[in-house]
Amino acid sequence: MSTTHPNILWDVVEDHLDEAEFLIGQWLVAARSPRFSLELLQTTLERRLDAQLDGLAVGGSEVADGLLWATLEDGSIGSEAFFTACGLGLLADETGSAAPRLIDLLNTTDKPKVRNGLRNAFLLGGSPATIEAVRLALYASDSPPVQAAILAVLAARRIDPGPILGPLLERDAEVRAPAVQALAAAPDSARGSLLPRVEQLLADDAPGVRAAARRTGLIWNLEPAWRSCAAQAQAGAPDALLYLAMLDGAAALPWFASGLASPERRPAVLFALGFTGLPEAVDLCLPWLDDPEIAVARLAGEAVGTITGLELDDSRYATRRKPQPAQDLPPLEDDLREDLMPTPVDMLPVPIAGAIRDWWSERRSAFTAGRRYLYGHPFTVNTVQAALLIGPLRPTGALACELAIRSAGETQLPALHLGYPSPTLPPRLESALHRPPRWR
Repeated sequence: MSTTHPNILWDVVEDHLDEAEFLIGQWLVAARSPRFSLELLQTTLERRLDAQLDGLAVGGSEVADGLLWATLEDGSIGSEAFFTACGLGLLADETGSAAPRLIDLLNTTDKPKVRNGLRNAFLLGGSPATIEAVRLALYASDSPPVQAAILAVLAARRIDPGPILGPLLERDAEVRAPAVQALAAAPDSARGSLLPRVEQLLADDAPGVRAAARRTGLIWNLEPAWRSCAAQAQAGAPDALLYLAMLDGAAALPWFASGLASPERRPAVLFALGFTGLPEAVDLCLPWLDDPEIAVARLAGEAVGTITGLELDDSRYATRRKPQPAQDLPPLEDDLREDLMPTPVDMLPVPIAGAIRDWWSERRSAFTAGRRYLYGHPFTVNTVQAALLIGPLRPTGALACELAIRSAGETQLPALHLGYPSPTLPPRLESALHRPPRWR
């Protein structure tokens, strides 16, 4: 795939690219992991990834033209992460000269893996100037897959795409979902005319569009979005359960108690219970710590740890035991279709139920009934800020979403990307954390 240049050690360069592809996959898994914090991610995987991207950038135009551009423009061989690595290698050039050509390729490629790889490259590594160029490219595209890719980048970076959003809300579901999610970043002055459309999308035929409309509607403090959330939580929608837990915790506990009786809803209910922060929710989780379904037990332990701060990495309270492999292996063709990457739930420790119950019986009196906690500390701006930096990454997206809702969109943290700055929350958020959103 490379051309011959006598001053370039192509084997070394291709090793850099292969290693970058591997590390991107690892980074994306770690970004949803209960075992990585932002600090740990940045000082381990991200530092290694940066070194590999620097190894590609140091080769200058010879490596860019002979390998990275050639790979992207051919697009016939490689994974999505491989094309992301090529895009990030080109974006690592501090002059920013590659961005316009990458945007043009995003617009013109007919290969979904290349398009998705470039989308992820912009999402993970684009500078503010590059992201602004991506935003402007939205106005020049009439391709739904390209529009969806660009909107996903803008939504993740919490950047308002501008007046084009109104027409895009009328496109098919592939575009509508990221369009209504990107709408959350629109300023107050642009919201009025779009409120009726967001309310309509709460009942859209596509579940992804409904979920995106629910999120944007809650950030805009729309009461119809809250009503939709309450109804969908009853139906077991995981995102709606989280909103119910975060925003209506104590009042919702009776419903969560009944929801645990449903095997289908139980995993989502247990995950949501951790976001209530209430000691009463710990009581609800205790019976499930030794459930024979290992995922249920793991989720119950996670919820207890999220509320109380109990360290489940402590071998007194949990193990890293893995599920036993099935006795009968599936047919090879079926096995190849399985996603072999571990899920966030797979990474959770398995609780030692009796030890945790004993610990809680001793510690229960230290927690005030009806008060919300996060990792054993009262739920405050400082506690949330610390959790975003040094706590597990798995719950940080939900916490950031709650901040956006409670601040009516004033505080919207971007999704995780390379070089993510340490989150600094404004002190004025404190009062918003302790009152219900002001629905309108």
